[in-house]
Order: sequence, then C-alpha cells, then structure tokens
Amino acid sequence: MPQQHDFTRPNLKGAVNNIDTETSPRTDYLDGWRGVSILCVLQGHFIALPIPVDFGRFGVCMFFALSGMLMSNLLFIERQPLSKFYRRRISRIVPTFVLFVTTMFTLSGLWNTAFSWNEFISTLLFTRTYFPYPGIWKTEIPIGHIWSLNIEEHSYIFMSFLTLLPFLKRREGPFLIAGGATCIVIGFIYVRLGSSAPFWGPLGTEVAASFLLMSAGYRLVCDRVRQYVPPWLPVLSLVLAMYLSQGGSWWLQPMASPVLLAFAVNHLPKPVPGSRLCCPPRPCVWLACVPSRFTYGNSPSFQRRRYFLAAPTVRWPAP
Repeated sequence: MPQQHDFTRPNLKGAVNNIDTETSPRTDYLDGWRGVSILCVLQGHFIALPIPVDFGRFGVCMFFALSGMLMSNLLFIERQPLSKFYRRRISRIVPTFVLFVTTMFTLSGLWNTAFSWNEFISTLLFTRTYFPYPGIWKTEIPIGHIWSLNIEEHSYIFMSFLTLLPFLKRREGPFLIAGGATCIVIGFIYVRLGSSAPFWGPLGTEVAASFLLMSAGYRLVCDRVRQYVPPWLPVLSLVLAMYLSQGGSWWLQPMASPVLLAFAVNHLPKPVPGSRLCCPPRPCVWLACVPSRFTYGNSPSFQRRRYFLAAPTVRWPAP
C-alpha cells in the first residue's frame, strides 16, 4: 500500500529541478514548450489548416500554466526576495510594454481613432480588461491581446502577496489549487448569468487565472506524487487538453483543462528515457527566445486582421 503523504507540507528538498531560467542556465524543455505555445497561438491567429482546428486558445492556456509553474518555483520554493522578484518583472516587462502602448495610442491618434485618457491610463496600469466600458476587445486601438498580460501581472501580485502571510508558509500549494478551483466556479457563474454577467466575461483574471493558479499550486505538491506517475500520463493529459480546446461541452473544457495542463507541464519537463516524445523540436526552443517581441508584435497584426478580414471574436459558450 503506498505511503500516505501530507500534501499541505510539500517536500522542498530537491524541489528545484533546474526550471528557474533566471537563476540557472536556460533549459531546452522550458523554452521548447514556450515555443510550442507560440506556434499554437500563431496558428490560431494567422494559419488556416486543412482540418477545422484552432490551437490559439490552447497556446494561451499553456502559456498560463507554464508561467504559473515558474512563478511558483521562484516565490514559494526558492523564496526569491520580493524586491528581486519585482525588479526583474518590471525590468523585463514595463519598458517594452510602455513603449508599445504609447506607440499604439500615438499612431491611433494620428489615424484619427477616438480614445479617452482613461483608456490610455487603464491600459498602462494593466486594468484595461475591466474599464472603461466596453472592454478591451471592443476598442479600436490594437491592444486586445494585452488581456493575457493583464492576467499574468494580476496573478504575480496575488502570488507574491501570499508570501507575506506566515500562516500559509509551506501550505501555499493547496491554497493556490483552491484559488484555481474558485476561478473555475466563477466562470460557471458568469456563463449561467448570461447577458447579466460582467461585460469582460472570461477575459477577467477572476476566471482565466485558473490555469496559472492550478499550475502554481500543483508545482508545490507534484514531487510527492511524481514517483507514481507513469511517463505516458502527462503526454495523455496534454493531448486531452488540446482536444478540449477545440470545443465540446460548455462546462467540461473550463473545468478539466486547467487541471490537465497543470498536471502536464509539471511532469513533462523530464523526457521519457530513450524517447524524444516530451522534447519539443529545436526550432521551438529558438522561437521562445523572443517571447516579448512576439506578444507585442502579434497583437496589432492580429487585430488588424480581425478588423479588416472579419476574424472571429470571443464568444460565450452556449450552456
């Protein structure tokens, strides 16, 4: 009979398995999976396949899961000081972000596109998803894809705040998983509310952060169960999450996908011995070296396509 473990106290000994690309050499598996996510998003935005599939949603969700795993490693396992954590987040994100937003609004003004100062300021503060009305995907400014960056920044702040709560020390895993489950429940409530739900709907952090929080929480308990996980199970979880991203039941995808991706990304990094099934190809590793440029460059390009070529917009699933 397997030995019982206390999952509220994760074993941190040896927990850092070279996945922090900030304090250890950049590893192929993490960059490789980032590259896979980028390819999925690019396909969903620009590449029509012969078969009716769209991997864009899957790519974004996988980004969230990978980000949650990495931030959990930094904040709760390595216990990186918050001053260092925020200094690195700010230096890597804010300068490019401010330049991008300022450029987009300036060019939009030159093209006589109407916008308000409230819209500009809320965009700079990572709150454009919520105000002003009518939401980030209704604006004529090509900033729609910043909704995902907003979710990441909100989640970083939330997780860093948890490090300040002494009663949660070494118990953050179950708390983060519960937070991810709460996001799923909120998403269900929004769907049932229909037109009475907030206008931002599934783009809100209180819904979409389920992937980030689930992955971050599972990162803190996965070492307890790693020895019981067969090599094929993470691969199957990844394939199932990809399949669910193509649609299906209105409740199954938002409920199962965060769990499947959290499980997959936390177990896939170690390749199966004698097999390259879990190793993304080298071009994916190269592609992941420019994630910020991809994010900001992809946003105006896709929105231009959406406005002028009538690409589909975000819609609620029918209950």
